[in-house]
Amino acid sequence: MVFRNFWIWARYVERCKKYDFNKNLKYNCEKSSLYSNMPVERRWEMFAVARELQTSSYFAAVVFYAIQAIALFKIGEKANIKNRWVAFIPFVQIIVLLHVIDKSGWAIFLLLIPIVNIVLGIIWFVKFYLAFKVNAGLIVLSIIIPIVNLVMMLVVAFSDQFKYGGNTRFTEA
Repeated sequence: MVFRNFWIWARYVERCKKYDFNKNLKYNCEKSSLYSNMPVERRWEMFAVARELQTSSYFAAVVFYAIQAIALFKIGEKANIKNRWVAFIPFVQIIVLLHVIDKSGWAIFLLLIPIVNIVLGIIWFVKFYLAFKVNAGLIVLSIIIPIVNLVMMLVVAFSDQFKYGGNTRFTEA
């Protein structure tokens, strides 16, 4: 099913979701003027597709989080970082990456500043990959394309080709 104007359709679905799942939702969707020329069955079909997309996107987010957490944990093992279990805590897992590049965990608060977070994210990922001696072409690709970044983190974590060459004060004794 192809939607010509996805954003109007998404707004319509969001408007429908604001009501409970009983008769209010159906009434709101049936009386909407946005797709008034469309049959009610078709509108409900679109709503069902939106719910499926939402559910599948949550599932994909959990899968990507799990993959990244495992990769960061293994990278923490390679770099012999203390408290590498932090990799499994959402939003705080970046601390493992910061410790690999010898930055304090408090630097995570710099990511709350707009524009600065993008610049620091790029700088930190470059330092991170350079600590494992990844070639420049792969570093550029991993910064530009997020899925390549995830794959590269897995490769760095599980490959014997990449050894940690950095120096950090956050290692275990």
